[in-house]
Amino acid sequence: MSKIISDSRKQQLEELKNFTDEVNKETTNIIEALGWTMESTMANIDKEYFTCPYDPSHQLIEESLSDHLISCQWKTEGYGKLDIPLSEPNLPTDSPYSIKFDEKLQNEVLKKAKEQNPAMQIGIGERLIPRTSDRLITDFTSDERKALYDYVISNTAKPDIGQDIADIGNL
Repeated sequence: MSKIISDSRKQQLEELKNFTDEVNKETTNIIEALGWTMESTMANIDKEYFTCPYDPSHQLIEESLSDHLISCQWKTEGYGKLDIPLSEPNLPTDSPYSIKFDEKLQNEVLKKAKEQNPAMQIGIGERLIPRTSDRLITDFTSDERKALYDYVISNTAKPDIGQDIADIGNL
């Protein structure tokens, strides 16, 4: 009776080995079809994963977190891969020749402009800071763009006409 049990166990072990070999082979084929390697799929097993705040279905390792957050935020705000971002100022943040708008400042400027001129065409609600020139044109009325422009002009220092414009960045 012991020999029958032993043979039965050997057969089960052989079937289990064949099954796992087949699963491993199929997994390898899928990984190769995706252009990956077994090493690359195993490399992140022991790493800590973070959840993307813009899309909770995205689980990321720390090395890819910052790049992903930037692109995912853009995608969440409706931008695509072909959208060209506005240039970032190269002047220091405390420069008298530059103003950096955040959502709060933008909304305060628009609210104040509407209070000063109730006939002004102002959109409803708070809006995100535009990241492209296209979005600036499509998301803001001409009155809003003018109010933002007027705020920038009235709140930035004018360069001295006798001063070399190349020296502005050194101030």
